[in-house]
Amino acid sequence: MFAKINHFFFQKYENSDLIIQQRVKVLLSICVTIVFVIFTLIVTYMIQGKQDMGVIIPVTIGALILIVCIGLIKYGYFYIAAHTILISSSAVIWITMVTESGELLARLDTVVIAVGFMTFIALLVSKRSMVIVGYAIANIILFLGCTYYLQQKLNFSDEVMFEYIIDTIIGMVSAGVGSLLIFTINKHALQKAEEATKIAEGEAEKNRELNRTLEQKVLERTQELQAAMEETHHLATHDSLTGLPNRLMFSQLLNHAIQSAKRYQRQFAVLFIDLDRFKIINDTMGHDAGDQLLQEIAIRLKRMLRAADIVARLGGDEFIVLIEEVTDSIHVATVTHKIINSIIQPVNIMGQECRITASIGISIYPKDAEDEQSLMKNADMAMYLAKEEGKNNFQFYSKDIQSKSLERLSIETHLRLALERNELSLHYQAQVDFKTNAIKGVEALLRWQNPYLGVVTPTQFIPVAEESGLIIPIGRWVLKTACAQNIAWQQQGLPPVCMAVNLSPRQLTDENLIDDIRTALNDSCMAPNLLELEITESMVMNNPTRMVAVLAGIKTLGVRLAIDDFGTGYSSLAQIKHFPIDTLKVDRSFIRNVPNNVEDKAITEAIIAMGRTLSLTVIAEGVETIEQMNFLDDHFCDAMQGFYFSKPILPEHFADLLREHIPSPRK
Repeated sequence: MFAKINHFFFQKYENSDLIIQQRVKVLLSICVTIVFVIFTLIVTYMIQGKQDMGVIIPVTIGALILIVCIGLIKYGYFYIAAHTILISSSAVIWITMVTESGELLARLDTVVIAVGFMTFIALLVSKRSMVIVGYAIANIILFLGCTYYLQQKLNFSDEVMFEYIIDTIIGMVSAGVGSLLIFTINKHALQKAEEATKIAEGEAEKNRELNRTLEQKVLERTQELQAAMEETHHLATHDSLTGLPNRLMFSQLLNHAIQSAKRYQRQFAVLFIDLDRFKIINDTMGHDAGDQLLQEIAIRLKRMLRAADIVARLGGDEFIVLIEEVTDSIHVATVTHKIINSIIQPVNIMGQECRITASIGISIYPKDAEDEQSLMKNADMAMYLAKEEGKNNFQFYSKDIQSKSLERLSIETHLRLALERNELSLHYQAQVDFKTNAIKGVEALLRWQNPYLGVVTPTQFIPVAEESGLIIPIGRWVLKTACAQNIAWQQQGLPPVCMAVNLSPRQLTDENLIDDIRTALNDSCMAPNLLELEITESMVMNNPTRMVAVLAGIKTLGVRLAIDDFGTGYSSLAQIKHFPIDTLKVDRSFIRNVPNNVEDKAITEAIIAMGRTLSLTVIAEGVETIEQMNFLDDHFCDAMQGFYFSKPILPEHFADLLREHIPSPRK
């Protein structure tokens, strides 16, 4: 019964803090009731004696219970009042049953009233009719039992028994009516309590929903912060243009590779990659084109390497590669060859086909160095050696490279003062016409003699001048000096010849180039058709569309244009015909093995035929033997230039050659 009462009282407050408050109050009422009962028993026994307890006890307990229940009902604690009545009634019945005097049993209506309250509790406990019937039957049985006890044990008369039965019925009816009244009041209060509970539960649900919303917001914000931190870390360790690791990240990965290689006794290679003539594309086509080219090169490098290898961008046009677990230098050379071949493939940039090459320096752990800085520095020095060797190649680091690097630095330092100190000079090499055997032209070749470095060859100082930007003022001086020298020969009564001057890639991108050419012609008063400017085939094919515009601007001055080292690039007849050129110069590498090498013979014949088809003058460079000369003459080459006729000589010696040479047409 107590379990059902407790379940009914508290089932409305599950998952709520109210259940704790209600239980505390119920327990408090029970304790108070028990204390009152015990206290009444003790006081009554002490004052009146044991013989009077049967009369005083129910009166005292009834009064105390009434006071407690009135207070509880007043403050809305109907369920607690019901608990109190139940417990108190049970106590009264118990005391009645154990009293030996029988005087209390004579007042059967007290027992009946107590039983009536128990019936009321049954109404509160369950709304099911069967339970109510059960409690009613229990009351009847209790009533009959008490009646039998009174009649058989105490020998009450029928009149007395009838009187007590009537009193009992009246008491039960009174208790029932009172119980019904209290139940009705309690039901209304219960509805109010349920409404309040629903409101409280609604507020609680709102709070839970708010908490869930707040938790979701906190989770989303945490995820956003985590993503922002990851993005910040990625930006700090990766190149924003290509997405490759940057210098900082590569440094960390390289240090990790050093530790791993040291632990497992392995070796790896560091490749320092620098794109050749990237600045030309960047300056002529714009930074967007340069960025697109860098992105394409990054993709190609990643595609060429294994997943375990690392490629990073250090900045500008510099990339660096870490090749893990290499076996020997042959393995590294094979990989590097593939990288160079991949980079040199045509790139379509902004609708234009461009080509670019790379110079690569290689250092190997632990042979060349055992720490991060030394490995990268040595690879960098090897890369500069690759550039000095003509670009588009790779070089392994060696101990003598450091001395070469110091030599390069010394060259740049002294080259900056070469013009001021008049250390530069021009030598001239004649160009001979095959038909007339006359000197039809001359090429101006730059030379440098330094008091400290001695004679510095063009292959040593021209790349340094190109990379440092010194080629612009030096090239301007060459133009001015060559034009002035041609006029000086004419003033000596010598026949006019065409003066060929080489232009560097950096000069072609210089916005002042046309003004420099015009100034040189005007200052020297040389006829524009006597000046022929030479550019290499790779310069032309690097950005064909841009070069057509630049060369067209130069042609407006009336000067001639020649493509030098023809045959080493990737141009075709369809491409060459779009350039406003006058002369093709066959590269010396093809002439060297003529007429013995079949392939070189075929290439030379094809170039001559192409020139004749386009009505261009074809000049062969590097002619050193009579066999070479005869082969060229037999295949209708227009002119030759090389040691067989004349080495590059000083201007006064060339004047003597021009004066003394007697043309004799070949048969």
